[in-house]
Amino acid sequence: MKKEVLLNIKGVQGIDDNKETIEFSTVGSMETDLTGTHFYYDESQILKAGSIKTALNILNDGSVILERSGDITTRLVLEKQKRNSCHYNTPFGEMMIGIYCNCLEVDLNGATGRVFMDYSIDSNFREISKNEVTINIKEV
Repeated sequence: MKKEVLLNIKGVQGIDDNKETIEFSTVGSMETDLTGTHFYYDESQILKAGSIKTALNILNDGSVILERSGDITTRLVLEKQKRNSCHYNTPFGEMMIGIYCNCLEVDLNGATGRVFMDYSIDSNFREISKNEVTINIKEV
């Protein structure tokens, strides 16, 4: 059964003293199945890169998969203390990036809760960004 949820998202990204913070709220949907809990929302206005739909999949095995489709296509796999290679496609080209998840915290109670992700992104094993994303969720 789909539920309507409000997602308050704060992302901090950058390297060393050069950091950027983005905060926004959006209404999305949530559903639960045998694999985990899935949130769907639109990031088009925030990322200003055309049409972008996002799926945040919190899986029962403890991993989180962040998928974007549309003008930017990504599939980021986050597993605590693991590095995964991920495909990143933008209007300017595509590349393979590495994602190393330092910390992953999920605290959900039905359609309410919090997700925290602390991860670094590398290209050719050279760190290009450190990222922290906090998502607070509540049922509408």
